[in-house]
Amino acid sequence: MAKALQETKKQPGLPAATRPSNRMEIPCDEKKTRSQLLAEVSLSHIALGTAAAQPWAQKTMGEIDFTEALAVVRQRASAAASGDLDAAKGMLMAQAVTLDTIFNQMVRLAASCLHIKEDGAWTVKKEAMDDLTRIAFKAQSQCRTTLQTLGELVNPRSVAFIKQANMANGPQQVNNGSAAGDEGRAETPPRAEDLSGSANKLLEESGNERMDFGAQAAAGTANQVLEAVERIDGAQNGEGKGSRRQERRKARAT
Repeated sequence: MAKALQETKKQPGLPAATRPSNRMEIPCDEKKTRSQLLAEVSLSHIALGTAAAQPWAQKTMGEIDFTEALAVVRQRASAAASGDLDAAKGMLMAQAVTLDTIFNQMVRLAASCLHIKEDGAWTVKKEAMDDLTRIAFKAQSQCRTTLQTLGELVNPRSVAFIKQANMANGPQQVNNGSAAGDEGRAETPPRAEDLSGSANKLLEESGNERMDFGAQAAAGTANQVLEAVERIDGAQNGEGKGSRRQERRKARAT
């Protein structure tokens, strides 16, 4: 195709006005000077992107008019800005096909690095095979990422907005909504209340509701008979704690 374009350009009957040119046309604006217009156009993302893409496209397609290329890039950028992503979807699909082609080509060349003899012995060019398979796997990974991006562009993910619930001990105020009501009137925000003494206050709101256990009951007559405990003085009998322990052991045994 590049050769065909070059032959067409070299035809003697081709008008000079249709020949590709690398010159960039600057739009006229009476409010700005030519230097300002040149700076704005030259530093715009549209012009910079076109200047970067044109040399690569000319490697395959031949000479391309810069002004025409600038118009194409500007048109696609405007379409994307307005929500038309057809060009972006087509670009991603074309890149995925290209990456898949690179993967298959590298794998095919890697297979040629392996030589199997008639007796079953084999030899391999390890360095060449490593380089080729590494490029193949990189192309495969990029192809997968490109297709994933294309899928998210076609079917965007739904974003869920979850209101935060603040959980804490004690009085607090949680306000996840707006302060204005449905009719536009400002609502008074809720105030935190102190509930520290609410339990006692509830019991005192009406009469005869206090917690009163009445007068203290008299002592009962159960378990009135008590036996005296024999006095043991270790200082007098000279035996001390050891003798007391022995007497306790005898009492338990009996």
